Amino acid sequence: LATITSASRSSSKPLRIGLLERSFAEPDRIVGELLQPGGVNALRKLGMEECLEGIDAVPVRGYCVVKEGQNVHIPYPDGQEGRSFHHGKFIMALRRKALAAPGVDAIEATVTALITADGENRVHGVRATRKLPESEGGESKEEFYAPLVIVADGCFSNFRAEVMGEAFEKPQTRSYFVGAVLKDAKLPIDKHGTVALVKD
Repeated sequence: LATITSASRSSSKPLRIGLLERSFAEPDRIVGELLQPGGVNALRKLGMEECLEGIDAVPVRGYCVVKEGQNVHIPYPDGQEGRSFHHGKFIMALRRKALAAPGVDAIEATVTALITADGENRVHGVRATRKLPESEGGESKEEFYAPLVIVADGCFSNFRAEVMGEAFEKPQTRSYFVGAVLKDAKLPIDKHGTVALVKD
């Protein structure tokens, strides 16, 4: 949210940017563990390359495709490199970078609804629920208003249908991802993603 104003009793201070997250705890799941060279280059252009430092990110120089004992080496072009890392550590680095920018305020709250004017698709703000400190207990329902609201809640968004209207098509799950943590595994080609083609 940009130039956000809280309608709650707890804060009427205008913020330049409000970052609402359901939880600022480090995510612990296997997803998006490899940032391709294009992503690394994008971070560099945005001045955010340091988000890849201190998170045990491993350089990735291409792929190795394995089929029936044969290896095919597919290097990234022009010596470019990607990075492989734990998703949660990378998310935390991105958050630290965002929250270090001037005028950004972190708000741990669950967005429950978008605020729109009657007959308009334009989003003016959000309704959210924030947990109160343990000493107070319970929850606080708040509204946040802004001239620009960016909704980024994933492919199974709770709000996409509301924003897109008739153009909305419910996402379909066409495949599944299974992660495995391998310790001390020797890869066919070091610092390369490995794709194994197997029967069935």
